[in-house]
Amino acid sequence: MKTIASLFLFLTGLNAFAVGFSQGNDFTYSEIQGDIYVSCPTSYPNNMGPSSAWERCRGYEVAPGMSDYFVGPANIAADTLKLVATSEGGKVTSKDVDYDSAKGMSSKKINLAIKTLTQKPLLKLGANKVQYTLLKDGQIVANGEVTVNYIDSGKTFQCQQKTYFGNFASDCQNPSVFCNRYFDETSCH
Repeated sequence: MKTIASLFLFLTGLNAFAVGFSQGNDFTYSEIQGDIYVSCPTSYPNNMGPSSAWERCRGYEVAPGMSDYFVGPANIAADTLKLVATSEGGKVTSKDVDYDSAKGMSSKKINLAIKTLTQKPLLKLGANKVQYTLLKDGQIVANGEVTVNYIDSGKTFQCQQKTYFGNFASDCQNPSVFCNRYFDETSCH
């Protein structure tokens, strides 16, 4: 009986320290949308511009998260982590981050899915082959490859309608400025 319990603890321990992302290697993309109403003060002295506006906000979410820590193999002394992801379509994206040997993971979360003018995601939709290289003082101490699946759920989730009060009349001329705040504050399922 002790042997079975020891084997169980050993196998579950291996799973807990598997190489890859801390939340797992399967991520799901879903579209989200919802309506907001923005009420604004009237602009004086000429009362130009609308005093309220409706906006349909559209965005996306990734489960279990848009960024995550990368967990390396156990007991490796390294100071740098290099990741190179190759998508099914052959697109290559790379990220270099500091590595925390004491914790056995990247020292910060890695952007997996956030795409803006200043940020580039590591993953593309589909299966991504992610090659990792751990370095210590510029020398390779470990490397390998994991497959990370980034799948489109094909679903669009409707978010609850919400009202905002703008501080300026111009807020009603461009109500989309409230969309990021809206998605942060609203449940979309």
